Amino acid sequence: MTVYGIITIGVICLMFFVLIFDLVKVHIALLGALGILLLIGVLTPLEVVSGFANQSVLTVAALFIVIGAIQETNFIKYLAKAILKEGKGNSWLTIKLMTIIAGLSAFLNNIPLVLLFTPIVKKWGIINHFSPSKLLIPLSYAAILGGMCTLIGTSTNLIVHALLKQNGYDGFGMFELAVVGVPSVVGGILYMGLYGHKHLPELTIRQSKGIDLKNIDQDHKRSKAWDGIAYVLFIIMIIVVSFQLISMLTGAMIVSIIFLFARIISLKEAIRSIPWQLLIVIGSALGLAEGLEKSGAAFFITEKMIAPISHFGPYALLIAIYFVTSIATEMITNNAAAVFVFPIALFMTEQMSLNLEPFAVAIAIAASASFATPIGYQTNLIVYEAGYYKFKHFIITGIPMKIIVMSISILLIPVFWPLT
Repeated sequence: MTVYGIITIGVICLMFFVLIFDLVKVHIALLGALGILLLIGVLTPLEVVSGFANQSVLTVAALFIVIGAIQETNFIKYLAKAILKEGKGNSWLTIKLMTIIAGLSAFLNNIPLVLLFTPIVKKWGIINHFSPSKLLIPLSYAAILGGMCTLIGTSTNLIVHALLKQNGYDGFGMFELAVVGVPSVVGGILYMGLYGHKHLPELTIRQSKGIDLKNIDQDHKRSKAWDGIAYVLFIIMIIVVSFQLISMLTGAMIVSIIFLFARIISLKEAIRSIPWQLLIVIGSALGLAEGLEKSGAAFFITEKMIAPISHFGPYALLIAIYFVTSIATEMITNNAAAVFVFPIALFMTEQMSLNLEPFAVAIAIAASASFATPIGYQTNLIVYEAGYYKFKHFIITGIPMKIIVMSISILLIPVFWPLT
């Protein structure tokens, strides 16, 4: 590994230290780390800027405009009441919410799903004097867990599926991953409902800054007809994107432009609905991922951790592949982690004459199982901003969740996909 690789790892470690002890805001920490990589020459100015012009950043911005229009309708109140009515305490609310979200996330893209339900949960919590921070991390976790269950549940599954087909395999069936995903959903929901929620902060209404309590329960002035059109367009967008007829960016931009021209949302409201700090975090995270790859640090870490363990046999290799992917996804996002580790898994399985499919499943599940930091998965970033969490809240609740999903996966993968 080059000197640049060593420096890059040091910068990333320093960034995590700063975030764990909550010394600065997450967007400042990531932007600072990105600035250091630029100053020392790991990244060029163009590579730094490209992170902020990435499709993911533009997609989230467009989606927030769409959701900004959707969340102002009266339907939000009815939906909140239907999901969260007759609450019987934190455990029951957590289990009920996570079950519904996980079921929807198996078939719908989890980013707009979390974007839609975040204001629902937040408004309901404030109106009913229930801390939204008790439910927002479970909301994100449920969306992640549900996405593991089907081919279209998350883009990570589709990426690994494409990599398999590219290398001569059949790829994943629509519900093939459910044999691991569904038990993980059950285990994750029970953990959060019975134990995990107890470690989430309980912020008061005053602590939930940025909420306009005077207007939170007012009826929106837009007509029911326009509300209906807004929901129809939103549902159509979700369906066509889920079946890969168009990209999420294309769908979100088309719908947001229609909303603006139809005055379903004003330009001022659209600009105000975009979370600029969140976009800084996503853009910076993409830039840091580029730095890890370009400097050789990511490949060096992955190769050095996997190769020695492979000498202990196929099952040990499976655990190593899963573990390294699981660690990588917390640092460089889920899709990047899958793309980084897959070629190494391919090389190792070819050298050992093993079946690639179980290792591909491990990569898909582990890359999605990003629970321990807010920067590894975009739904975590969304609720991180909305719930005013600290970095440590994800570590405390997320590490046990990662262990549960890993244990279930490592146990079940060899049962359904032979290693040799």
